[in-house]
Amino acid sequence: MPETTQLLPRTPPAPNADTHGGLIGSWLASYPSPNTRASYRVDARLFCEFLDAGRVDLLQVSRAHVDLFARARSTAGDADTTLARRLAAVSAFYTYALTVDAAGKTPAQYVGRPTVDQDHTTTAALTRRKAMRLLDTAVADSPRSHALVDLLLSTGVRISEALTATQAGLSADRLVIRRKGGKKQWSLCLNIRPRLSMD
Repeated sequence: MPETTQLLPRTPPAPNADTHGGLIGSWLASYPSPNTRASYRVDARLFCEFLDAGRVDLLQVSRAHVDLFARARSTAGDADTTLARRLAAVSAFYTYALTVDAAGKTPAQYVGRPTVDQDHTTTAALTRRKAMRLLDTAVADSPRSHALVDLLLSTGVRISEALTATQAGLSADRLVIRRKGGKKQWSLCLNIRPRLSMD
């Protein structure tokens, strides 16, 4: 009687988010900014789900997988700024994994990212009258609020950038703001302008 082999359904691998949850959590915890952690958490979840669909382990990823993820997210409608951030998150994860000896390579290192103008925004600007009302409210609140709102209105820096300013960066007519410029930090000197008038 010939030997027969019973074919059993293949058990799918556990989701990457479960298998590597500890590593992902440690990586996210390395960022002091709650906003960065929140954004990167979403990016990591999407990347893991993409890998789960192809049954690829998070620590067995090649550059081709990251390229395909980028193409899939672009097809899904991610804006260039969003896609650039997602790829930055993936790259940052593997860099972290490399430093803690969890991975032997960084497959996202040479993956191309969309060019993004860090100073461009689609957020609607305040009208001159609304800006003046905001400034008047800040003046009435406190000198600190006045200085902060005046700085934001005069320069257009992000609130997170303004809050990193230190007294050491202040001179007679200039303030050095530490800005986030894509892949690295860079310093930008900004002129402090006098308060706007309603002429």
